[in-house]
Amino acid sequence: MSLSMQAMVCTAYGAPEVLKRQTVPVPIPEINQVVIKVHVAAINPGDIYTRNGEMRIFFGLLKPRTAIFGYEFCGEIVALGEQVNDLKIGDRVCALIDKKQNGAYAQYAFAPASHVVKLSDTTDDLNAAALILGGITAIQALRDCAQAQAGMRVLITGAAGSVGYMAAQIARLQGLEVVCIANERGLHSVKALGFADVYDYKKITADSFTEPFDIILDSSSMLTFTEWQKRLKPNGVFVTTGPRLRNLWPILRDFKKTAGQRAKFVMGHADKTDMTQLVRWFENKQLQVLIDKVFSVTDVVSAHHYFEKNAKHGKILLKVLDSF
Repeated sequence: MSLSMQAMVCTAYGAPEVLKRQTVPVPIPEINQVVIKVHVAAINPGDIYTRNGEMRIFFGLLKPRTAIFGYEFCGEIVALGEQVNDLKIGDRVCALIDKKQNGAYAQYAFAPASHVVKLSDTTDDLNAAALILGGITAIQALRDCAQAQAGMRVLITGAAGSVGYMAAQIARLQGLEVVCIANERGLHSVKALGFADVYDYKKITADSFTEPFDIILDSSSMLTFTEWQKRLKPNGVFVTTGPRLRNLWPILRDFKKTAGQRAKFVMGHADKTDMTQLVRWFENKQLQVLIDKVFSVTDVVSAHHYFEKNAKHGKILLKVLDSF
């Protein structure tokens, strides 16, 4: 393995054109880390918000401290750090990076072994790269934020997006009654999963529903808690993946609240048990992945433009293997 590699590097905050091809050092694994030859990386909203400077307060005031994006990816292990015992060189895996480290818009990336799950031969690279982040966010929203149980009634917005598409399927697997809201482009994709209660977001309001919900999972970040809480049951939970200003006060107010109507924010975090469960569900054909479009990693500028201009409809992926 060479000591250098090609990567698409964020050179400043700004439009997608700030992403430039550069030669950078290959990462060296530390204790409990692995180096992975990247096959496919996924683009996620965090990549966009970091690149355009919206999140500079967290990632560096003048330019991103981690200049190579790509939190979610799949590939093949090529090097092991010390104390890695459950993985081996040659394993095909899906992985999430440590958010403090550079990511997978590159030929190689490294990840903590606890953020890595082995794949079977039946799971292809595209599906593997698209599966994890939306899936763990959905699991953690339903389980940890909403304490979802069989028989509960859940409304999911953005049901054709990365989180919503997974959340609808996982909720159904867990025995919940699922109602979905999607954009016009995504209606067919959600209905194709077998869901009957699917609505166009442009044609509904909180007043469109009369029967209340135990859970409202706003994976599109388009709802307002103060408007939609009238559609929650007395102990209902409103969970959003985007803490916009209009929902910030309810989320802060309800941070430790355990009863009554509550507003919660979810940000999916790496958890090997949750990641393994997602892979098993997919391999057992209990989950499907929705992929919008695949770009070469060297065309990441076009990919970021596409992400920003198009209604969310599954994952947008970057093919890295043999692309530089």
